[in-house]
Amino acid sequence: MSSHAANLGMCDSDSSFVNWHSIVDHISFNKQILYELNYYVGILAVSEINEAIDRQVVYQTLSALQSSAASLSHVDAANAEHYQQLLARVKSEKAQV
Repeated sequence: MSSHAANLGMCDSDSSFVNWHSIVDHISFNKQILYELNYYVGILAVSEINEAIDRQVVYQTLSALQSSAASLSHVDAANAEHYQQLLARVKSEKAQV
């Protein structure tokens, strides 16, 4: 039994094999961590997009929209000015509500 596996509690005391419940517990725990990380990465991406819109620098807004953290697809550089104008208008309208 590896000391690492024993430290993680993944091995039965009677054998050197990882038991099924330990594997499921660790996979579930890791999935939860990944879910939470993706959630916070998404929040940071939205924050970055909002800051870029506020700076009114088209290429920064485009870059924020195209970042992998934003998880947006089909963001076309040819539409960068349109994205900036549209998002700035929507953000302004939302602030007035």
